[in-house]
Amino acid sequence: MGQFAGFYMFGLFVVVYLVFKPRAKGLFSGFGYIFTPAGATRVTASTVMVQSAVAIVGGVWQRLTDSPMRVTARFSLDLPQSAGTNDARILSGFADKGFVIANGISEQARLYLSIEFAANTLVWVAVSWVVYRIATAVMKGEGFLGSMPRDLRVLALVILVTQTLSQYFGSRADSQVSTELFGANDWASNLPHAYNVMSLPLWQVFAATAIWVFAKLIENGVQLQRDNAGLI
Repeated sequence: MGQFAGFYMFGLFVVVYLVFKPRAKGLFSGFGYIFTPAGATRVTASTVMVQSAVAIVGGVWQRLTDSPMRVTARFSLDLPQSAGTNDARILSGFADKGFVIANGISEQARLYLSIEFAANTLVWVAVSWVVYRIATAVMKGEGFLGSMPRDLRVLALVILVTQTLSQYFGSRADSQVSTELFGANDWASNLPHAYNVMSLPLWQVFAATAIWVFAKLIENGVQLQRDNAGLI
């Protein structure tokens, strides 16, 4: 997208502002609502949501069809010791990642890269949707919405599933691409070697459970709001 990225984002922001403009009575009219915290959050969240949804389609298509394609190549390459005149010197170490433009990447590796990208970007869609819903409720003064606990639980599941898929297929993609690019290299210290690894840090388990507990807290707030309705 290059030099047109700024125009694209500005145009998208304007379109989203017009389409998602609140219609409820009593709210700021015209452009004014965007200067309220909830209004600005609402427009920003909806912009990110639309942009991410578009990016999933474009990003997957690009990874499946581009040739040559830009990839992050994982490898193992021993680093030489630093020159003796350097203030600090490398005693030992290795490089493990580089950005390359490559031809001949297999369809299997492209599929892994596509799933990783789609899973990571889908998280932004889900988070933006929940933020948009909450910001809209705040802007309209509606308090806790009955749908908020459900929205948060869905978000927790989306994070758990997509990030597990991303970690698994991302690791598979790294190993596959590394094997295709460097697998036939001689095992010499001055050549990069194939680097196969499966990385599953599982941070998403903590994030999902934390959001699930927060959803329960919001659910209690919804119930309290219903119980007190009409008492004041």
